[in-house]
Formats: sequence, C-alpha cells, structure tokens
Amino acid sequence: MTEQCCSSKNLIIDCLCRPSPPRGGARKSASSIIYEGAGALDIPVILNVAVCLPAHDEKENIDLLLAELSHALKSPVIGKALVVIFDDASPAHLGAQLAPWRFDSFELVVLRSSVRIGKSEALHHAVSEALREDIDAIVMMDADWQDDPQYIPAMMQELISGNDVVNGRRVNLQHPWSQRVSSRAFNATVRRVTKVPMADISSGYKAMSRSGALALMPYLYGELHRFSLVMAVWIGLHVGEVNVVHRPRRFGKTKQGFARGWRGMLDVWTVQFLRRYHARPGQLFSGIGIAIIATSALLLLAGWAVPGLGFEFAASGVLTDVASRAIFYGAIFVSIGFLAELIVFLSRGAPTIAIRSHQPSGVSAGASKDFNRRDRSAQD
Repeated sequence: MTEQCCSSKNLIIDCLCRPSPPRGGARKSASSIIYEGAGALDIPVILNVAVCLPAHDEKENIDLLLAELSHALKSPVIGKALVVIFDDASPAHLGAQLAPWRFDSFELVVLRSSVRIGKSEALHHAVSEALREDIDAIVMMDADWQDDPQYIPAMMQELISGNDVVNGRRVNLQHPWSQRVSSRAFNATVRRVTKVPMADISSGYKAMSRSGALALMPYLYGELHRFSLVMAVWIGLHVGEVNVVHRPRRFGKTKQGFARGWRGMLDVWTVQFLRRYHARPGQLFSGIGIAIIATSALLLLAGWAVPGLGFEFAASGVLTDVASRAIFYGAIFVSIGFLAELIVFLSRGAPTIAIRSHQPSGVSAGASKDFNRRDRSAQD
C-alpha cells in the first residue's frame, strides 16, 4: 500500500508501509522492567528497535542487508522491530521492487523522495517516521551492505548499560584509498579541533536511545550527520563505542569521494561556530567589527602622529581612505552582531515587560472578579 505521508513545498515523500505477520503469534512487547544504568536516561531491558537506512540506488545491497537484518533482529534484547528505508530518488523505485518481500522479525517502511535531498535529510525523515511508533532505540546504518547488522544486539546492550549513543567503530575500513585518506584526515582534524576523543567519528553506524535521537535530530541537515557524536558529547549525552567489522562493497559504486572529506573540514568550523556562538552570535560578529575599527583607528592615528610610520603616506590620503573604509566595514559587522542577538532574543520568546493586576480599593471580592472580568474584556 502506497500513500503520501509527508509533503513540503519542494519535497514529496511517498510512504510504502507493509506490516509483516507476527513471528509465532503475538509479537514481543517492551518490558515494563526499567534498567537503572549509569546514564541519565532509564531504558527498558527489552528494546523496541527501528533501523534507519538512507539509500540511493542500492537495490542489490539492500536485498542482502534485509536478509541479515531479519536474523540479527531476533535477538532476545529486541522486542518489536521496524526497518525504515529512505529511498533518496533512486532511478528504480525501491518500494515497488521490495513489495514482494515479507519478513517475520520486523516491519518494513519505505519512504521515497522525488528529488535528491542528501543523507542528513534522508536520516532526518527516516528517524522522524520511526519515532512515530513505540520505539525505544534507533539504529542508523548505511544501505551499501558494508555495515554488518550482527553488531546491533551488542549496541543494544550498550544502550541498556546506560549509554545514550553508541558508535560503531570500524576497525578495518574497506573504502577506496582516496576515501580512506580523506576519512582519516577528517577524523584527526575533528578530534583535534573539538577535543572529542572518539576514534571513528565519521562512522555512519550508530545506535541511540529514543531521547538521544530526539536530542540529535535538529542536527540532521546539510552534512552534519557526520558530527552527531560531537554534538552528543557537547550536549551531555553518554556516548559509548563498539568495534565493528567493515565489509567491502558488493554491488554498485560509492557515493563518496576524496572531495567529501575536505568539504567536511569546512563543516568542522561550522560546528565550532554553532557550539560557541549559538546563543551569543553578537560576540563573534560585533567582536570582529570592533577589532577592525580599533585597528584602523590606531593605524590612522599612528600614521599621522609618528613621522617614521608614514606621515607622508598618510598625508597623501591613501591611508585615510583605507582606514575609513575599514571602519565602515567594521561598523557593518557590529550591526550584524546586534541583529543576530535580536534574532536569538526574539526566538526565545522572552518577556519585555511585566504587567501586574491591582484590585481597586473598596471593591469586594465578588465585585473584584466582575471588575477584573470587565477590565480584561475592555482590553480585548
């Protein structure tokens, strides 16, 4: 059954939902027993799990992966299981090709976008769809068969032990050499800049609790899915790691290349900016503007006051013109800083005035209620 389940101005997503028959009668339900782990969140011992797979032209690999998921999701720590595949505008419609499949260990949902939206947005829609159900844990995997589902139960055990996010650390990368070089350079740079000591930050194989997924969903846009571990550490989630075997691709070609790693370097500074200045952007922009203005003013004064520093050059008007332009641009930066602070302030809905209601003297309690009611009606 196919239905339109999500739409926006530039995006239409088709949803193919096929509930599978329960295995051996009624499906296991999440236990009411709560494990009191070391983390900040309490998690049921038996987890309802959703596996989210962003895919673009991965039909053959998905066939293999679904068969392995059918076995891996029969673990005793897993109750209800759901697999959400987001077809990111593949040439062949994955939903139609997977229609004959039936699985006894999980339900399958296929979402399809009519235009390419990228991995982060695909994950965002897949996780959103999964969280509509009674799900305790989310697993993110690549659909290229290189991530092995047999490690999902071990990740669930890490969640039960108290972690909010569990990273699948790939111990033997099977990517082409160019992608391995860029991945290692990316991981090293992120570790150095962010001070997050995870070995494989760019791994796409992750598990997280429901609360962890809700906390990280705002960062699933652009290409920031690669920084979900960094964001998890920064916002105070408990993060663990499980070693996983990375497998060589069986079918198709990688969608990544050498340039992707270097684009990620730019995203590192984006993440640093979001971390440091998300609540106080004026300090950055106004600080830059004030530094430009102060430097220009000092150079201008020094050029006029100290002959050895170029009085003749200053007198010619060139230094005056350059300094004046720099001061103007500095003022623009300061203005941008004030506007950024205003946007942050208004987005928080903070009150700008306190209004108190006073009871007029000589008015009884009953009359006071009528008076206040009439007063509010008059104000409306």
